[in-house]
Amino acid sequence: MSSLPSSITPGILPGMATSQNEKVRGNRLRRMAHRQGLKLVRSRRRDPRALDYGLYWLTDVRTEAPVTPEGGVDLDEVERFLTGDRTQETSP
Repeated sequence: MSSLPSSITPGILPGMATSQNEKVRGNRLRRMAHRQGLKLVRSRRRDPRALDYGLYWLTDVRTEAPVTPEGGVDLDEVERFLTGDRTQETSP
């Protein structure tokens, strides 16, 4: 018998919804970037204490030149950039 309450389906635990929403959002932004000739690259770091943990970069597909600051940006900044709201764009 499982130790999980019957109202919780196995595989859907508290906290997973947030990470699933971020994954869906990241995939949506990745497709949006692709349509604009850009590639969304996610930091591969798995250590939450790493400086670039959870950060993203946009690069030009043809030239592979970075479009966002070298230090990386969060998904909010990626979304602002891709939707054209560049009034709060961070300087490189």
